[in-house]
Amino acid sequence: MKNQLSRRLFFQQLVLAGAGAYMLPLLQACDANSKFKIPEGSGVQPFKTWEEMLYALSYSPDNFQAKRDRLVQEKDPQAMFNFVRDELILLPSDDQYFRAIKNGFQYGTSGALRTGMATPREKANILRDMLVTAGFEARLVYEHIELSEDEVKNILFRETQTLFEPPVPKRQYKKWKKALQFPDGNGMVNETPDVVEQAKQLATSLLEKVSPKQRKEDSTIRFHFGNRNVPAVALKQNGQELYLHLFDPSVAYGMMHPTNVYGKVYDLPEIDEPDMDVTISLKATNSFNMREEDTLLTATYKASELAGNQLKVNFLNNLTFEEMATQTIGSINTFTPSIALQDMSKDAAYLEERSFLGEPITLSGEKVFEQATMFAELNSQDNKPGLVDNVTKMTATVKPKVFPQVELELRPVNAEGNVVEGLTASNFKIEDNGQVVRGILRRNLIAPKVLIVYDTSGSMPSAYRGAGMDEFVKKTKESILQDYPHAKVDTWKVGSNVYTSALRASQTDNDLVLYATDAHNGDTYDPKFKSFYDAGPPIIYLNVYESDTFYKYLRKNLDFTEIPASDTEATIAKVNTFLGEMELTPYVFQYNAFEEEGQHQVTISLNKTIHQANTIYTFPETIDAAVGKRLVGLSLYIKVSGQYEQRKLIAGYDRIVHSRRPTVAMANAVHEAMMGSMTMAFEHAGATDSIRFSEYLQSLLSTRSWMEPYLKNDTKAALEAIKKGGFDYPSVFLSMMQSIQQSVNTNSATYVKGLRIGVLTITPALFTKNSRISFDYLRTSQYRTLTKSGTGWFLANAQKTAQLALLEASVFPENTHNQLQNLELAFSENLPKGIYNADFLGENYRYFYEYIFRGGKLNFFDASAEKLAFWSIDHYYGELYGMLPDLTGGGGQSVAQQLKRIDDVVKEYQRLLGAMNLGIMAAGGGLALGIVSAYSLTLVRLYAFASEAIVIMDASGMDDKIRKAIAELACNVYKEILYTGLGPIGTGMAGVENLIAMMGGSYSFVSCP
Repeated sequence: MKNQLSRRLFFQQLVLAGAGAYMLPLLQACDANSKFKIPEGSGVQPFKTWEEMLYALSYSPDNFQAKRDRLVQEKDPQAMFNFVRDELILLPSDDQYFRAIKNGFQYGTSGALRTGMATPREKANILRDMLVTAGFEARLVYEHIELSEDEVKNILFRETQTLFEPPVPKRQYKKWKKALQFPDGNGMVNETPDVVEQAKQLATSLLEKVSPKQRKEDSTIRFHFGNRNVPAVALKQNGQELYLHLFDPSVAYGMMHPTNVYGKVYDLPEIDEPDMDVTISLKATNSFNMREEDTLLTATYKASELAGNQLKVNFLNNLTFEEMATQTIGSINTFTPSIALQDMSKDAAYLEERSFLGEPITLSGEKVFEQATMFAELNSQDNKPGLVDNVTKMTATVKPKVFPQVELELRPVNAEGNVVEGLTASNFKIEDNGQVVRGILRRNLIAPKVLIVYDTSGSMPSAYRGAGMDEFVKKTKESILQDYPHAKVDTWKVGSNVYTSALRASQTDNDLVLYATDAHNGDTYDPKFKSFYDAGPPIIYLNVYESDTFYKYLRKNLDFTEIPASDTEATIAKVNTFLGEMELTPYVFQYNAFEEEGQHQVTISLNKTIHQANTIYTFPETIDAAVGKRLVGLSLYIKVSGQYEQRKLIAGYDRIVHSRRPTVAMANAVHEAMMGSMTMAFEHAGATDSIRFSEYLQSLLSTRSWMEPYLKNDTKAALEAIKKGGFDYPSVFLSMMQSIQQSVNTNSATYVKGLRIGVLTITPALFTKNSRISFDYLRTSQYRTLTKSGTGWFLANAQKTAQLALLEASVFPENTHNQLQNLELAFSENLPKGIYNADFLGENYRYFYEYIFRGGKLNFFDASAEKLAFWSIDHYYGELYGMLPDLTGGGGQSVAQQLKRIDDVVKEYQRLLGAMNLGIMAAGGGLALGIVSAYSLTLVRLYAFASEAIVIMDASGMDDKIRKAIAELACNVYKEILYTGLGPIGTGMAGVENLIAMMGGSYSFVSCP
């Protein structure tokens, strides 16, 4: 009898653990063993119950990892044999069935136990390892047997099922509900009905539009069976050698295969399991150079290190937990890119070796430590730091850049009127409209930044072209450094576009710009940019011909200083004179402000003195094309061995479809993305239900290190535990990373040749109205399907992988299936002539041309071209993906929530995540365990360049804020337990009103602020 009760009851309890999941339907076994005893858990609720549930999951029939360990302890060789042969589903060794049966691996031995599927070689390795671990003498062998093609295929192709049935008596469910005060009638699990049939219909309807040749109908997979090399295990027991044949289930325990040609077995050599390199790279595009991408961070792993685990790919906000508990979103103005491995079975040392930090950067992409080189140089020369007591007066000049960037120049002087150099960042406190901000000190001594811009066109004179220009730059730099040893001189090469180049230069943070040009100009002046020209650094135009022919047109529009420059030596002397007459300030801070409109009042205090400086500013009017120097594009690159590199656009500029013109919208999109978080999940085929839910419970149990002290009102202990880092497991992965159903049946066998990668991205709204969750299946899986007939494999693969598209439609409100349902679809390889041209497609032409019409995929899209989502089928193997307009191969959800700029960081992020039904500690909470140590060192270095930003308060006030911040984290975990929808994300689950009422009931393991 198929009993739905066991699975549904257990999943109801998992709702209490935050497991909001859509499940593909599986067969259930009969009612649980009423005599099964579950040891009582330890600690307080809910951890006590979660421990008990974790124990029960280890006894579910589909928990192959736990069963393997129990059988090893029981030391029964025949039970081990039956387990490996009969319970692990047989997979083909390769793409020709069993050609490489001797050494054919798919997921490796650990992956086989995780998925419940194994090749003949993997089965032999698993059994041998179990026997040896249990203390038996066993070795790998192979046999030479005789089986027909039909006999081999009948062994491979048969009905398979994986039972999820924790042996939990009904009384135990009642005990759990009572312990957690969970009302009856809630927490139902939504299963996607008839997913296999629906997937067949979807794939078939799409492939009806393509030719038989494109469906590979005439292509037959060649069958090979390496009958001379069939893996087995030889066991020596009681002086006898037993032969454990694993391929043919009809062979009795202890016997060779009856068709063994010579009645012998041969030693099977040990080989390393094949593995893949997986390289993850974060790259960014800068508005000043959109032709190239800068690599922010790269990490390389083995697939075996990633399968079943996650990578946290984040831009850390460079605030401690105490700072996040007391400061506003506006305090975040530098970011540290990080890639951190999450593997709950490994210790901190292992994770630290496999977790990586990049260099802290600003929103412009500048590396903070590189910009601060002059500090290191100064300190290395044993210069004594300036004494605050020497300061008698301080003045300030503020230079607002393109919103939200602000540059602040400070000039503290002594009684003689001389600048006091060598003060540190911590000597200053900066407030913008009453909010304390963290400014990054760019320099603390007189060290001008000079930019030399020069025209590279052929009309330039020889003294300012090629080798002549190189010589001029060299001499100019030497001359400046002679007077200002710490000065920085950079160069830009430009064409004959004077206004565009001058506009870019005006948005830099240089003190002086030299522009060598003959004024031959190919662009036009736009008066709307006048405020940006005026607000920028002074530009000296070097009139290289000393001619008025073209310069007179520039003077009509621009107000600038001009130097007749035919004599290069005299020109350099005049530049030095000009620089010497400038009032250069030694202290330059940069920070971000988060109020774009209106006048800003800035107050700078010199700590431990009475000295203050006050100034005001207003941001220039926002113009979309005036971006300043900003990161405008952010991409994730993934390279798996043997595959083409995959690119996932995270935010902003897409080099494939966008023109090379930066916009404010691009810059804002990158800023929001850096304030968000990304989690990458990796699987082969996907873990069984019990293993996935066990790992999810383990991640929740990992919070007890800080949750239990918090529940006992020990804020100090809770804070110390949070600082040590931890794990989080977004419950979306419970649904999205499960295996497809009927991967092996009587007609076909489907396996993953590559590596499944799912990417969950959380993008908080800062400049836009809606925050967003998106999930993306990267095209790295390489699903392959073999059929019993050898034909129809292309269609079968599309039908199997279409299950994931239906899963997306069940979980996310924004998905390809919903967008294209009931629409007439066009096929990219059979387009009517003259219709889908630039006039018809308009601004979407490049998107359609690059992503739908090109690339060798079989793509199906809305024939009216109104919807941008499309179905994409790999033209070689039939793997099917649903693609959304942002090229998310999954789904998405928007939430009408924004980050408030005046509340503390932890509160804002946890409020946002609560609205998204995601109880994870993203940017506003804990750190991944593997990066805590390295990140602490990064923060120490950063503090040397940061103005004082911690709000000064008494100890009790600080403790209260930290306690409330920890309460936000604890409450959000609780919110996930209650609210994570088992329906589509954002809609909540059945009976949600009762669950909300429960928060105010007689029991709650946290107190929600």
